[in-house]
Amino acid sequence: MSISGALMVLFAMGHMAGNASIFAGPAGINAYAERLASMGALLWLARIVMIAALAVHVYIGVALSVKDEAFGPSKYVRRDYIRAGLASRSMIWSGILIAAFLTYHLMQFTFHASITGTIAPRADADGRKDVLGMVVAGLTRSGVSAFYIVALSALALHMMHGIQSMLQTLGLLFERIAGFARGAGVAIAVIVFLIYISIPLAVLAGVLGR
Repeated sequence: MSISGALMVLFAMGHMAGNASIFAGPAGINAYAERLASMGALLWLARIVMIAALAVHVYIGVALSVKDEAFGPSKYVRRDYIRAGLASRSMIWSGILIAAFLTYHLMQFTFHASITGTIAPRADADGRKDVLGMVVAGLTRSGVSAFYIVALSALALHMMHGIQSMLQTLGLLFERIAGFARGAGVAIAVIVFLIYISIPLAVLAGVLGR
């Protein structure tokens, strides 16, 4: 669970950095997409690793939830939380929302089969796939952008608790640095969240145009 989670955190951060290039216009995001496509087999290897990590993460997460329910079938009459915050208590639900978001995101921008009728990228002035135009076309609908923002909020919550749990499980949450490590986990989650949502917000505000 921890190792697969760590891989996905690294992927989320790398994907975030690549997506941020959209603010450089076609010379940023379109060139970035072209470089990714040129990786060929290496790109597919990375995709296979991430799909495997996601499958393992989901399977173990569901198995642990089922096991937890089996060991504690009786519900508390009154529940008082001492250390468990919203992020830790909502891991299964945020995970489900993230899975739904990933499915929609891939259908929209990878397979071009979105229910909103997102168009496939055309060529830009330099003959590259116009990813910028595709993203703007896909996020101009306020409902779609709102769904992205809500799902990315779930991702941030999931990461806040997940990073801390990962460090603890791997024996890296030493007492001397525990406070710093928890703070760093929250900071990473917040930074990822803010940069990701800046894209749909910029599209809705008209900062990113076709």
